[in-house]
Amino acid sequence: MKGRRAGLLVLVALGWSLLGLGTRPLNDPDEGRYGEAAREMLVARQPWMPTLDGRPHLTKPPLTYWLSASGMALLGQNEWGARAGQALAFTIAIVAAAALGRRWGGSEAAGLGAGLALGTALLPYAAASVLSTDAVLAAADAAAVACAARALTEPSLRRTAVRWMWLALGAAFLAKGPPGLLPLAGVALAWPLRAGARRGERWIDAGSALAFAVVGLGWYAAVVAVDPSRLGTFVSTEVVDRFFTDRFERGGAAWLPLLTLVGGALPWTPWGLAALRRPPEGDGGRALQRLLVGWILAGLAVFTLSRSRMPFYTVPLVLGLAAPGGALAAQRFAAWNPHRRAAAVLTLTLLAAALVELRREPERFSSSVRHSAGVAQAAREELELLGAGPETPVLVLQARYPPGLAFYLRQPLVTTRMKKDDERFAPDLARADLPAWLAAQGGRAVAIGEAAAFGKLPAGIRLVRQRHPEASRSLVATIADR
Repeated sequence: MKGRRAGLLVLVALGWSLLGLGTRPLNDPDEGRYGEAAREMLVARQPWMPTLDGRPHLTKPPLTYWLSASGMALLGQNEWGARAGQALAFTIAIVAAAALGRRWGGSEAAGLGAGLALGTALLPYAAASVLSTDAVLAAADAAAVACAARALTEPSLRRTAVRWMWLALGAAFLAKGPPGLLPLAGVALAWPLRAGARRGERWIDAGSALAFAVVGLGWYAAVVAVDPSRLGTFVSTEVVDRFFTDRFERGGAAWLPLLTLVGGALPWTPWGLAALRRPPEGDGGRALQRLLVGWILAGLAVFTLSRSRMPFYTVPLVLGLAAPGGALAAQRFAAWNPHRRAAAVLTLTLLAAALVELRREPERFSSSVRHSAGVAQAAREELELLGAGPETPVLVLQARYPPGLAFYLRQPLVTTRMKKDDERFAPDLARADLPAWLAAQGGRAVAIGEAAAFGKLPAGIRLVRQRHPEASRSLVATIADR
């Protein structure tokens, strides 16, 4: 696919990826955490050290933060800007799927079918609607697999394709660490069956290793060089503890990764399974089959053994079903009668409409949607009534506040502990110190918390006004000393 058609595919994929992406607030806690960390990175002009509430935040590598911060630099510090990187990632994944599908089906129609399949598969679309690392990882792995497919089927471009594959794997490692390298399981299985195999050809060489090291490991090396103790965070906490201990409350059912993969690839799952049963015709066809099957099985094994309970972990693997499934469906579509074609087009149109509606108003489909936008707006209105300035602190009646609150409010936040179950998180203020703190603020301040927390305020502090933001369990109030 070249020239105008390739450009048109990119534009359509980008438009589809952006559609409705900024029409809802960032969900707490995950989207709020990524959005606020990226915003702090942008405001502080400190791209090498992600922070949250001004403190180093190294639970994930920085690629997702960089994309989100770049989006906010272009589109503003809002939902559109925060999620713009997700749209770019989804576009890359769709284009990579089209390239893989074209190689699988041997035609441009097959490539377009593969891109359409990935773009409308349930799990990738859902992940691309949410600010997190999963869509970024899926895009990098999709690019790596597309390059691997080219290396396996085109001997004349093999060396170049392998190096591009390792560059993409470096980006995957910079997005989420070791899980980004799972496509290598498929590459290792497929390499002996590559088309036009020659002695001495390798799927990694010095140039590839250097490309991966610079892109994938450069940031880690820079952070550890500044603070050697961070090596323990990267290796012990984020790899060993996350996969081999209960520190991160892992306890997913063994069947969950398989269920999310099979269900997440719908409505293309049956087509994908049918396509994977038979390798494509021509040189390298069996290698392509091994590439995808090996990658999928390795991913399922890792996520099952690690007891993962996060459904988005299998997002990258959906490409292995959707791309060959979409390619097969496109090939069959040409032989269908007009009525069956019309029914297929109508079904896809309804699916697309449902996906956009799900992205635009997810609270209509789930009761777990929580965000801080309404709470922040109510707090701003109270601050205006007080005549407060941008540096006036807001009191949060819990030891840890939702990160989305910082993203939307952009005022200093001071926390205190009102419940015993907050003991995991150290507050900024002890409850006994609240009267003195309030006096230092001129006797009045804006506070945020659940209604029960306001009932535990120390004697001598009263409520002046209160607001109940819609769709929130929090109360926003102006408090004053007596």
